[in-house]
Amino acid sequence: MKHIGIIGIGKWGSKLLDTFSLQTRVLWCASRGNAERIAAVKKNHPEIAVTDNYQEILSDKKVDAVVIATPISAHAEIVREALSAGKHVFVEKPLATEEKTAQHLVDEADKRKLSLFTDFTFLYHPCFVTLQNLLRDRRIKSVHFSWYKYGSFTEDILWGLLVHDVAMAIQLCGEPKEIKLEKTLGVITDADIVSVSGIFENDISATFSINRISPIRSKLIEIILDNGMVAWHGDTLFIYDDGSKEYREHFTSPSPNAALENEIPIFLKSMDDPALASENATISLLVAKAIDKLKNT
Repeated sequence: MKHIGIIGIGKWGSKLLDTFSLQTRVLWCASRGNAERIAAVKKNHPEIAVTDNYQEILSDKKVDAVVIATPISAHAEIVREALSAGKHVFVEKPLATEEKTAQHLVDEADKRKLSLFTDFTFLYHPCFVTLQNLLRDRRIKSVHFSWYKYGSFTEDILWGLLVHDVAMAIQLCGEPKEIKLEKTLGVITDADIVSVSGIFENDISATFSINRISPIRSKLIEIILDNGMVAWHGDTLFIYDDGSKEYREHFTSPSPNAALENEIPIFLKSMDDPALASENATISLLVAKAIDKLKNT
């Protein structure tokens, strides 16, 4: 059984803690001092040591890997320190906020033969896995992503939210040849509504729309094919039926936590075979390249 240390136990870090604890042994959690989160860890996981100094986790030789769920600005430095300490790394997206930094970290992990795995959770959602199988021998003409939610104001909207959809577009359509920020509107922060367009391999067009000041919560992916349409909304996959001219339900995810439950075993296996994380690393680099381009245009 692998031994894990978790750095950051905010909302997502706490979910990672609960899910990792079901599949392996978590020895440590590090928190900067959120009393409510620390109390929850001590109550629900009394066997786990809690520290306010993540260096204690990095220096513990019993720890095989660290899980990083800190603010985005801290990701790259903690990843670098963890790799230097000889730890495998599972890091919340994005790996870094610059392409060159992400490339350096991937190279460092490769040199040390360590697994470096970025948490693009939607790539492991049962609906997305089913979607990939459906599209295996079908030609995609265009893909359209729309995401409505409220919140996530403390992080940059492109690095904090758009990265998820760009990662899925890359997995489905290959590397983006062009990507352009079409519109941005700030209400609570400098950017709360954004529209992005892109051209991917085989001239597949893509649009991305994110609104994080919406009173409703909805995430939708629509895929236009040469001979039909497929859509993913929430935990359900739909296929357009040309005969009835209506969508029909094709697949529903068995669990709201299924994506993480699928993703974590892949990371744990990659600790013995870091090559298993190579596809994830490639996507992470391509995402960093795309968002870097958007931020600098």
